[in-house]
Amino acid sequence: MIPLIIPLLERLGAAVVAALRAVPWQGWALAAAVSACWWYGEARADQREAEVRAEYELQITEQGEQAAQFLAEQEAEHRKRERALSAELLHNEATHAQALLDAEARADRTVADLRSGNVKLRQHWQRCLGQVPGPGQNAGTAGEPVTGADLRAADIGRVQRVGGTCDAEVIQWQKDWQAAAKAINGG
Repeated sequence: MIPLIIPLLERLGAAVVAALRAVPWQGWALAAAVSACWWYGEARADQREAEVRAEYELQITEQGEQAAQFLAEQEAEHRKRERALSAELLHNEATHAQALLDAEARADRTVADLRSGNVKLRQHWQRCLGQVPGPGQNAGTAGEPVTGADLRAADIGRVQRVGGTCDAEVIQWQKDWQAAAKAINGG
């Protein structure tokens, strides 16, 4: 079988060589031009792909930088609001402490004024002017009797103290809630 193929290949090779010799130089020039265009197209496509890839990577880098800058600005704004809220809460705490001290002082002043007679209770609170038996009788100093007026003055002082403390607490809670709401709403 192989001896039959060899002469066939020889004839085929001779025909191809004769055909190539028969082609004029213009055919070869055309083939060379087509090959050059194909090679240039491939090189240009590779170059364009590299340009597109570089442009895409540049866009990705710029977007990353923009995102990082945006996050930094947001974090700075958040820290600024956090510091403002902290300062407001510290101010509210100082105001609250002062309000508690003021409530205590008002209660002490009222008790002192009631005992000295500068302030008088309304008529419906002065029903019993004598001594009132009870646990408060031992509150006086040695040798001083505790009168009903003294007990009422002490009770009024305690009521004022509790009321002032409650007022200060409620005002403090309101201020804290307002500050937190303002911080949450971004205002």
